[in-house]
This record gives sequence, structure tokens and C-alpha cells, in this order.
Amino acid sequence: MSALPPLQQVKVLSMTSPACISVRPVQWEKAAFELQEQLASYYSTAKTSFLAETSAGTVCVVRWGTKWFRAVVVNTRKVEMATMTVRLVDLGKIITTILENLRVVSTVFLHSPALSITCHLHGLQPWSDMEWQKDQVKKMIDMLPDDMLVTLVRRGGPVMDHSGHHSLPVDLTWEVIIMPDPFLPEVVTEFSLTELIAGEFGINGIDELEETIEDDDIFDEINNEDKTEEFSHVKPLDLTENFRWLDPELPPSTQFTGRGTFVDECGQIFIQLHSQRHTVRLLRRLLNEKFSTSEPDGLGKTLQPVEECCVRWRDGNWYRARFIEYLDKEEQEGLVVLVDYGNLYKVEMEDLRSTIYGQRIPIQCLRTVLAGVEPVGGTWSQECLDFIQEKINYAKLGENYKLRVRIVEKTEAQPLRVSITDKSTEGVVVDLAQMLAMLPGEVTMVKKLHILQDPLTRINKSLSWGMVPPGHYTQKNPYLLLCPQEDPDDQVSTIPSIDWEQAGVSEGQMLQVQLADVESFSCVFVQPADPACDYLVQLTAQHIELARVVQAECDLK
Repeated sequence: MSALPPLQQVKVLSMTSPACISVRPVQWEKAAFELQEQLASYYSTAKTSFLAETSAGTVCVVRWGTKWFRAVVVNTRKVEMATMTVRLVDLGKIITTILENLRVVSTVFLHSPALSITCHLHGLQPWSDMEWQKDQVKKMIDMLPDDMLVTLVRRGGPVMDHSGHHSLPVDLTWEVIIMPDPFLPEVVTEFSLTELIAGEFGINGIDELEETIEDDDIFDEINNEDKTEEFSHVKPLDLTENFRWLDPELPPSTQFTGRGTFVDECGQIFIQLHSQRHTVRLLRRLLNEKFSTSEPDGLGKTLQPVEECCVRWRDGNWYRARFIEYLDKEEQEGLVVLVDYGNLYKVEMEDLRSTIYGQRIPIQCLRTVLAGVEPVGGTWSQECLDFIQEKINYAKLGENYKLRVRIVEKTEAQPLRVSITDKSTEGVVVDLAQMLAMLPGEVTMVKKLHILQDPLTRINKSLSWGMVPPGHYTQKNPYLLLCPQEDPDDQVSTIPSIDWEQAGVSEGQMLQVQLADVESFSCVFVQPADPACDYLVQLTAQHIELARVVQAECDLK
């Protein structure tokens, strides 16, 4: 199994306290099901030996109920009754059973790692030694969603508990969406199991319950554990002359969740779409892999204004950038803008590369301004800008900060006029513009916003970037965008696929099909075989003819 990412949808398997929770990532469910089937088939038919060695740590297979599970002996509870305590490694559950239910494990079941993860709620460690009553545990379990599916958020690396087992510090979160009125927007409520338990049972020291951090460094740490090159297949752009990073795409909805990155001197707030955070991390991993051991550009290489490049920022990571100008006669220092974040940055030229990677991935941040407010005197004070930066920055310490953004005015050019809401420590949602209006002498409330000229445009009108409408880019998967593009002459004919609009099939309609293949319990392949639809009949005939042609080609070879 691959390393667990910091944010992961999981299913809660068992819970005996805030310090002992077992979960399973949803993508492991298929492997768990197949393992269960294999154990049932093997131990219901094969002649297996009873377990002779019963010391703590002995690996075995145990029958629990009507099923067989892989297990590890914890201890012998009562020798005279031959009662054993074992831990079911794929459920993370500890049970007590009789010795007759234990079998020697076959080596064929030792290759797969445990299909469960033991974790604990970070911030509730002072309660790890408490004896929890059954009614208290039931109350905690009842707090979870009915389907037990939650988002696991890592809060650090695994730690060893007093019993010598490793446990992952986490928070378990989920959302509940309700629509109180058909004419009002839906209400999304976020829940944290850590906060719910702390509120229900009480906790001393609110600092122990700091907001969940979605730490990008954790992602990098995980990916750095694998020393193999993730992007060895990615090649640089051949012709960089006149190349420009692609403009960002507007979100499909006027309301979206964002990650604030930077506020410039004109009050422009640079925001990344929260839904694109994986692309941002992929770009960082790509550039770090390509440039971490690279040599500086050769002598005599002179960059022109608006030329695209990549630079190493002060955190040691590499980012996409746009060159602005040299800052000295010797051309040893330059000014760039980080296109995916909005920051202006003074860079040493030895930390700049003109080689281009990720050229098909659009710029990842949008330029926005707060609607309804203007700075007094037409100039933002540094104190006010610092206040905005502190409120919108997703990477600030102790916060997992996601902005709730709404585009309030349609426009074909940036910056976007937006409203941004902020959640206070008491959980009250307030508007950022209204918060600024409460600062004495800083802003005035206006109906028609006067847009200040942004710093990039003042330097060079070509430095800034535009935007494209939603759906402009057909391919969204960043991994596919990094793949080499095929020469049109080398492309093969496309296998005909179903055009559901032409087929005239709607959701809920019954359709006659023919079973083609069964891959697993959750994946079945069928072919349309409804004689009432001429289009589907013709499409099926095309597939049969295509299969015949391919088979004929294979027979010739």
C-alpha cells in the first residue's frame, strides 16, 4: 500500500476511545474484500493446523463469527479456559476468543500489509489513559456519519503509545449539507470529531484543539520518502521563445472555496481554487525533481521582460515565475512574479532557470478585489494590507484556512470583484469587507468600485495575466497534461464511444444490455443490446467489426 496522504477519505472500522480508532482508506476496500474471500475459501476447505504457539506477537488466523481474519496474539487472558486476546490486523479491533478458533496462518496471507490504520485524535492525548464506559463510546460513535465515511486529516507523523504500537495523530472531519429553504442557498456545516468530543465531554486547555492544519510540507515529506523519480517521463518545452503560461480558468460556480496566497499593495487578493490544491502540489514536486540538482543557466544567458521561468523561493522549493527585470548592472539579481501565487520576489540569478516544465498546466491563481470597500484616500495602508494578509493566508500557523468566495459581479477581465467570508473563533461567519469597515479610518463602503492599477501593469502592461471562461480547458488532469503530446500523424483512430444524448437514454430509464465481463465485485462490463434503439445497435456493430479487424491484424503478426 502507498503512503497515506494528509487528507484521505476513510471508513471508521472501530473506536474504543479518542486514543484508539481504527480506519481504512476507501481505496483499500476492494483489497479487503478480496482478502476476506480468499481467507474464507482457504480455511473452509483446506486442512489447517491449530495454533500451538500462543505467546504475545504470534501471527495467526482467527475465526470470528462466520468469517476468518488475520490476527496477532495480544496475550493469554485465562490459561485454564484457553482464552486468547488477539488483534484483528485488518479491522484494528481487539477481541477475546477461545484457542480452538485460532489457526496457523498460511504464508500466502503474509504478503499483504495490514488493511487498517490505527490512529488517535490529536489534542485529546490527556485522555489516553482514561477508562471509557460503553455508553460514552457509543455516544462518540453516534457522532459519526451513518456510513462511517469521513475525511482523515493527518496532524503529524506516527507516534508510539505506551504499549509499543504506532498510532497516527489525526482529526476526522465531514460535512453535512442541508437546504432549509428551496429559495435559499444550501447550508454546509463542517464537523470535527475532535471538537465534538471535546465539547461533549469537556477538555482543559483550548490550545490543544488548534484548527486542523493541511500542511503542504507533509505531502512533500511523504513523496520524498520514495527516492524514485516521479516525473522522469516529463520533458521540457523545446521552443520557449514567445511562450506564455496559460491563463487561469474561472471556476464553474460563482461561489467557491479558495486558498488565499498574497495581497499586493493595491489590495488585490490572489486566490487559488481549493479544488486545484493537488495540481499546485504536483507542480512543486515536478519542479523540485527537475531543478533541485540542476546547474544554473550558462553564462551569457540574458532574460527579457515577461519571459517565463522557474525560480527557487526562500523556502527551498521551486515555483513557476515570470521575469520582470534585472535589479543590478551585473545582472546577478532579478525581480520575478510567482504566477501561481502572485508574490513579487527578488531572486538571485543562480536560483533561476529558463527551462520550462508544465507548460500545459494553466496558472493556478486568480486576482480578486473585495467588492464594496475602497481605501481612504485611494491608497491602502500597510496596517490594513497586513490585516487582510493575516485573514486570507491559508498557510498561516495554526490554521487550516479555506476562504469562502463569491463572485459578485461578472467581468471578462481580472481582477474579479468578490466577497470573502471569514469564520471567527466562535464559529460566526462574517464578511471580510465588513471587518475592514470596522477599522477606524481605513476604508469606506462604496457601491461602485474604483479599481486601482495593479503593480505589474504599472511596470509592464504585458506582465499581468488574463483568464478564460469555465470549461475552456477540456483536459483537467495535471498528470495527463504532463504527458508528451502525440504527433497527429501517429495517432490511431478513436474507439467509438456512446453519445448518450444521441442514444436518447435518460437517468432511471431501463436499458437492455448484454454481459461482457465481470472484473470484480464492484466492476461489471456490459454492452448495449436494446433493439429499440437503432443508434446503439449500430454502435455495437461497429465494436464487433473493430474487434474483428484487430484480431485479423494480430493473426498476421
